Amino acid sequence: MKIAHISDIHFFSKNFSLEDLFNKKWIGKLNAYVRRKNFFITDYLDDLLKSLLKEGVDTLLISGDFTTTSDQKEFASAYAFVQKVLDKGIKVLAIPGNHDVYTKKSFDEKLFSRLLDNLSKQKKLGSWDLLLLDNTMYNSPLMANGRFTKNDALNLQAFLKKSKDVVIINHFPLDDPHKNHELINGDLLKDILLNHKGTVIYLHGHTHKTAYHQEGKNLHIFNSSEVTVKNKFKYHLIELGNGTFRHKEVKYHGEK
Repeated sequence: MKIAHISDIHFFSKNFSLEDLFNKKWIGKLNAYVRRKNFFITDYLDDLLKSLLKEGVDTLLISGDFTTTSDQKEFASAYAFVQKVLDKGIKVLAIPGNHDVYTKKSFDEKLFSRLLDNLSKQKKLGSWDLLLLDNTMYNSPLMANGRFTKNDALNLQAFLKKSKDVVIINHFPLDDPHKNHELINGDLLKDILLNHKGTVIYLHGHTHKTAYHQEGKNLHIFNSSEVTVKNKFKYHLIELGNGTFRHKEVKYHGEK
């Protein structure tokens, strides 16, 4: 089967209210107005959908940051995009990113789950077991961390004990040199994955890059967070076999 991986779409709404002055949103919206609106371009997502159909994608995996400031209108745009994909017969599986729990309200009220969590029920991708690993947390201003907890570690070890070849979706990379941006306890997560006896495909975003690399004998790491980045517009296409896979980068808009 063919899966496509994208991350960090970052829909943005210019909507602003007085309430935004009393939470992190004013920082996010200021950053979006000054920089992000010229960096994340969501105008060509119909071209992405055409590319997914052309490539024969069965399932689209989205590893978070649908939104910029967890604004209701941003979530509405995310929902409309996902619905378009579903209407074309492509399954969608998704987890939140740090921008989808941007404010304490969005984290506490689980705004992401209310709109999109109904997509995240599938547990298999062909012969591969699938785990949606949500390590998001509420962050103070200027922080963008995730946290892999001891309970997460116990659940992951129980999952891997019953599995051979696995696909894991997490918003955060295993390694990030920036302390205000890293996955806390990411080294523990990485050690667990490297010690698994089967093949691990780890899909993430967060860093606004497109990359693939292998660590150890079994750990294959994909970053697809340039899907709406200006002049990039890339995603990873992965064809899963029985314990094997092939992959390539696909540029869906602009010159090849």
